[in-house]
Amino acid sequence: MSGVMRVLMVVVGGLLLLPGVCSAVFTPKLLISVSGRDPLGIGDAAEFFTLALYCVSVGYALALGGVWLIRRGTRQGPPVAAPGWLLATMGVLLLMPGVSILLDWFWGYLARALEPTNPQWGTNFTFVILAPVFVAIGGFLLWHLRQRSKMPAGPCVQRAAQRALIAIIEVR
Repeated sequence: MSGVMRVLMVVVGGLLLLPGVCSAVFTPKLLISVSGRDPLGIGDAAEFFTLALYCVSVGYALALGGVWLIRRGTRQGPPVAAPGWLLATMGVLLLMPGVSILLDWFWGYLARALEPTNPQWGTNFTFVILAPVFVAIGGFLLWHLRQRSKMPAGPCVQRAAQRALIAIIEVR
């Protein structure tokens, strides 16, 4: 991998950490809204909860991707696949916007948010349109993780397993 590509990965990874910082700031507010209080005083606590759930989960998923890019950019040697825990965490976090939109629909906030007279109609519509995209990416990551776990072990792993089996047999 070229030096320019490594620097680019570190810079983009660093930029992707910023949504994670915002998510870390809003996580306590998200937890406060679970108790029924609106931490910002903008309306209903449940409506704030669904909005914060949407944004906080996407922010953490982006930050995890940024950490992985920084790690890949600073690591020497051949590239390695993302660890399973990272794929699983990012996959589950990216499913949360779908949960948020479903809760908005169930509680009736979605109809009010998408009324044409609402001054934030465009922003709300963008959230609704992007939720299935995030869910699809999260589902793909979880599917990819499942497919990867079904793949047979590579020759290095097979040789190591054979050596371990031979060592166990020799000990007996």
